[in-house]
Amino acid sequence: MTTESPNHGGGAAASPGGMGPITAGQRIAAVDVLRGLAILVIFTGNFYYYSHPFALDFQSYLEFVGIDPSTQPFNVGTFIFLDLSFQLTLYSLYGFLFGFGVSIMMGKAEAVGAGFGKVYLRRLLALFAIGVCHVVFLWAGDILITYSITGIVLLFYRKRAPRGVLKGALVFTIIWIVAFSGLPLLMALAGQAQPAASQPVAETTTLPATTTPSAPVTTTTTAPTSQPTFQSMIMKWLRLSIDTYSHGTYGEVLKRRIKDYVIWTGMIAYHEYPLIIAMMLLGVYTGRRGILSNLDEHRSLIRQVAIWGFVLGVGGNLVALAVQLTTPMGEPSWKWVAYTLGRGISAPTLTMFYAAGGVLLVANGVLPRLIKLFVPVGRMSLSNYLFQSLICTTICYGYGLGYFGRISPPLGIVLGVVLFFVVQVPLSAFWMTRFRFGPIEWLWRTLTYGKLQAMRPDNNA
Repeated sequence: MTTESPNHGGGAAASPGGMGPITAGQRIAAVDVLRGLAILVIFTGNFYYYSHPFALDFQSYLEFVGIDPSTQPFNVGTFIFLDLSFQLTLYSLYGFLFGFGVSIMMGKAEAVGAGFGKVYLRRLLALFAIGVCHVVFLWAGDILITYSITGIVLLFYRKRAPRGVLKGALVFTIIWIVAFSGLPLLMALAGQAQPAASQPVAETTTLPATTTPSAPVTTTTTAPTSQPTFQSMIMKWLRLSIDTYSHGTYGEVLKRRIKDYVIWTGMIAYHEYPLIIAMMLLGVYTGRRGILSNLDEHRSLIRQVAIWGFVLGVGGNLVALAVQLTTPMGEPSWKWVAYTLGRGISAPTLTMFYAAGGVLLVANGVLPRLIKLFVPVGRMSLSNYLFQSLICTTICYGYGLGYFGRISPPLGIVLGVVLFFVVQVPLSAFWMTRFRFGPIEWLWRTLTYGKLQAMRPDNNA
């Protein structure tokens, strides 16, 4: 996920049509910093999802395992903060950066008169293959497959003017908000989820408050129904996931995460894809306008984006928070429509705030020594993203240390920050002083351009 500059000077390995990766000296530092910062936030924000079922927020998880959430207000509050601040914005930010990189790739192809479509499709196919390996061997929370699929849409905007690309981003943003708000809206219009007489028989589930590698999860289900209901199927899925990730062998976890990926992706793709496409198109627009390659000229615009992104993002989240704290989960209510509208607005606007804010940190020279630490991490962000999955699944899953369900949101933040600065920062700095690419970045480029890429820096880098 590294960025390629329009300046296509020497040093790259030759590839078909004159296209190929660029040298280190041609990179845009602000983009590498953004990627590095995002890797830090991903580490802290995703730790919860490495150690808990995807489908349950922390409060719901506590209720599922028989713990009263009111006994853990700090843990619940920390999760709500992470969820509102980062859960929808992290993959959106990387979608933006992906689109920016594609815009530079498009410009480079035009500059050298090379074909773009075939090379770009190989790039997407290679990313898809890497994502499949991520799901199969490490973690079901992969985003790479999603990027490889949604990235196809960018081909249809290759010849559009910047204004047309921006309009496309706006259209997909509206589609995202409508899709995200659709289910609560239908429930509110219906007034009730279903008549009381047809409500499914309640199912009670008791799980131990604390699970250990030597004590498998046990469940008790009462009042079984003759026909499985949607609720009972979801409960069964959650119990199997918790049990397998907590105590399963590597082979058992492998089978479970493939099933979980298919189920979970099917549940969220309808609203996740439009948001990612919108952010990718904003990235393409930013690249076409040359905003990040000429920060001084666009400083005022970037500042305005940061301000309005913060105002709209925080405002939308405050609406969502007010509903979340006052309305029972799942209750058909117009309040939940307001919740999804608030989050629907906050996701793209907070993403733009984070992007613009990170760029301004670089442009204004704020904490330069600290900011410099993020550059090598960002240059090999794809490798670091996968490395995080290796670290976290080893810590959380039963075939490793077995801490699944036992890492609270605040502890996840602490572990993420410590592991980032103690492990990923020094390893990235060590690697990037010796090689041009991270190991997975090298593989991605080799597959994209159809030729082995030189790993050692050259004199022009």
